[in-house]
Amino acid sequence: MKYRSSSGWNAIAYSGGQCTDLSASLMYALWEKNGSHVTMTLGNGQDVAKNWANKFLDKPTTSPTAGAVFSQTPASAGNDVGYTGVVSHVSENGDILVVEQNYANLSGENGGFGQYTWNYHYVPKSQYANGWMFYDLSKSGYKIVSSASSVG
Repeated sequence: MKYRSSSGWNAIAYSGGQCTDLSASLMYALWEKNGSHVTMTLGNGQDVAKNWANKFLDKPTTSPTAGAVFSQTPASAGNDVGYTGVVSHVSENGDILVVEQNYANLSGENGGFGQYTWNYHYVPKSQYANGWMFYDLSKSGYKIVSSASSVG
């Protein structure tokens, strides 16, 4: 996925500049099964992890894993629709690094960065302990693509 370019953003949920767009496109790019990618573009931020789990007749968890999509409730996100992104890394102490879009003034349309932007965000375990849900597609037989890498 290119930064500030629609190239690689293959699953747009809304406009290309909202949190759901990053989650949909990054999950599409990261995960495959038998050479096929999977798409989920439905829901507000609070719904995304649950919608992925429902797609596979499963349930989201409260335990993060690298590559998992996450959802925050409106209360934990501080808005009316919740929030979503993708877990990049889980530290030994349980803190996580997430990839996200439209967070504060760091990326996305609401922050003035526009479409097809993202940022990384360090989240202490205590912050995601309440109001966050995760879904890892490996539970459904998907694997992270071998070409996956971080920017930089």
